[in-house]
Amino acid sequence: MGGTTLPFMADITVSNLWDLQADPGQLEADAITWQGRVTDLQTAQDLIDAAADRVVDGEYWTGSTADAFTVHREKLTADLGAAAALAGEVVTALNTCADVLRYNQGLLTQERCRLEGIAVTRSGGQWTFHPADEAQETLVHNVITAANEIRRRVDEQLTPPKTVLADALPTLQDQRDRWTARTLRMLNFNIQEGGEGNKAAPWDRGDHGYQGRMDELAQRIVDGDVDVATLQEIFRVDAEQLEEELNALAGDGERWEVHFGQASEKWRGSGYIPGKEDFGNVVVVRTHDGLQTTGEQNTVIGDGDGGRAAIEVNMELG
Repeated sequence: MGGTTLPFMADITVSNLWDLQADPGQLEADAITWQGRVTDLQTAQDLIDAAADRVVDGEYWTGSTADAFTVHREKLTADLGAAAALAGEVVTALNTCADVLRYNQGLLTQERCRLEGIAVTRSGGQWTFHPADEAQETLVHNVITAANEIRRRVDEQLTPPKTVLADALPTLQDQRDRWTARTLRMLNFNIQEGGEGNKAAPWDRGDHGYQGRMDELAQRIVDGDVDVATLQEIFRVDAEQLEEELNALAGDGERWEVHFGQASEKWRGSGYIPGKEDFGNVVVVRTHDGLQTTGEQNTVIGDGDGGRAAIEVNMELG
């Protein structure tokens, strides 16, 4: 008895080439957010320039300080303008990515629809086609080839906007870090080692302010996350000890500086044999990569009640 023998068709297994797993809508939403940043930056640039021009470009403010401000302002507004332009490039890049992904996803979907009449088994990200004849087998191979070509073009078309996005990030971060508001936490404290806080007589010791308690004072400064402290009524010897105590508590990359400015000599009621010691004020600075001192000056104001002086410490924020 005669019959027809059907050719055996091999299964064809391939990864899911027809889904880019992209979200063009999210990219477009991100582009809208970035466009808002462009507007903010341009508005800030115009506001600063307009306000500064009213003051500097006239007779209201002249001289070296006005010139220094103008230099600083021009750097700021130039960076604002550059950031706005770069953010605009980000907007364009995001929209380009969204357009490329949406268009090519449509092409991939069309190709996938050509295979609807062919049996397929899906497992995870793998698709196994079971062609019934040579025509179906050829169609599967042709659609796979077309899908790979589409995806190749997607990668090629996405390269320029991806480069824009990758290059923009470090530049924008650098500008952000350069102009982000920096704060210093300050403490102004009379530690009362002089006057009523300085009891010299051994029978009337009482609370000598922070005399002999520099470890407690150092801990208080550190616990308060203080960057700069101005302390009044302190003996030089205690200022030196305070610096030691603070540096024992210093974090990585930190070094505490205690700048002493002498106002007078004063009896120091420490121990049973008091004596005169240098007495005055200090400026305490927690230095690190972002904060350095660049010099100091102590100015004696007058004798007054036990001597008066003012200490000035210059600091530079990095």
